[in-house]
Amino acid sequence: MLFLTVLFVIVSLLLIYALTADKGENTVHARRHAAQANSQNIPQNIVTLPKKTASKAVSVN
Repeated sequence: MLFLTVLFVIVSLLLIYALTADKGENTVHARRHAAQANSQNIPQNIVTLPKKTASKAVSVN
């Protein structure tokens, strides 16, 4: 009976923890906000390099 009580308490605590609000800078909303802030801070006078073209596959017999 003690085992079932302890198990119930542990599961209850895990459920309560899972339902609490996320806090910190590693949440989905914080990462999205940081990405938007970084994209707005990029200067417009940066020259972008052309992308490399993919090389063709070579088969060896």
